[in-house]
Amino acid sequence: MDPETMAKMQKDMMLAEQEKKERATAHAQRTAQRAVAFDLEQERENRRTEAEIARENARFVQKMNQDAVKTAVEVRGPGIKTEE
Repeated sequence: MDPETMAKMQKDMMLAEQEKKERATAHAQRTAQRAVAFDLEQERENRRTEAEIARENARFVQKMNQDAVKTAVEVRGPGIKTEE
């Protein structure tokens, strides 16, 4: 093989190796970006779920209070005045 062909082959091999490294780096960056996006989405979903649980708890407490007042009125019976 003549020196020119050898040099071209070496150059092609070096370029191929460089491209391989660049593809691997780009892949690693995309994977990291996806991981960060996933984590952010999970955090957002967790906050949304926690807010919904808090709303449900507040509705439950309100309902319990309403039921307690209703029960108290029923126990006192009709015609009995409540304390003012």
